[in-house]
Amino acid sequence: MVTTRLKLTHEGLETFPMSNPDFDKKNFEQGSTSIIGTSLKKYAENVSV
Repeated sequence: MVTTRLKLTHEGLETFPMSNPDFDKKNFEQGSTSIIGTSLKKYAENVSV
């Protein structure tokens, strides 16, 4: 079995306006978890090589 490890680092979040709750760190973490941990995983598992 072949595995791949992906490390995603958010940098520069402190430059976003703190008054806007959309830029809260937890939103970025949740979005990344969904995209990388779920969507990308499903896509990669279904791609024919």
